[in-house]
Amino acid sequence: MKALLIWVATVLGVALLAHLGSTWYLPRYIMGVAMDTVAAEDGVNVFQERPLADADARSIVRPSPDLMYSICVVDVSEGPVRIRAPASAPYTSVSVFAANSDNIFVMNDQALAPGADFDIWVGKPRQKVPVSAPSALLRSERGIVLIRRVVTDAEQAKAVDALRREARCELR
Repeated sequence: MKALLIWVATVLGVALLAHLGSTWYLPRYIMGVAMDTVAAEDGVNVFQERPLADADARSIVRPSPDLMYSICVVDVSEGPVRIRAPASAPYTSVSVFAANSDNIFVMNDQALAPGADFDIWVGKPRQKVPVSAPSALLRSERGIVLIRRVVTDAEQAKAVDALRREARCELR
């Protein structure tokens, strides 16, 4: 009987550790590696524009060949970060991911007034952000902002590439 109790306790302990590792530690570790890799190129609170994906592109997991990606590692430890980016036809979306990989905010161009730009604040719950502006609140010090833009052909890709370079990710 004692051996059975030890075996059950061991199995439950291993199951608990596996559960915590896969649901708590692993997402934070993967996002930490991703944020460190992106930030090592240009730093934090700066957008990086990725080229259109081809068969060799793997900086983003399973990138789509009809999307242009811009990515910014945000660090809100010193204050909120303001994201400003022009929208582009036929579709643009902005997503904010927390350090544990949760997608905490999504907005697409259809939520904007015609001709308007994205103007989003990313911060921590007690940091002051404009009440009237859309905001994403992180529980962590860092996160990732990802802008996706649909492109339909090479000519449009040139125009979208120029437009996306106007995006800003700035500590305020």
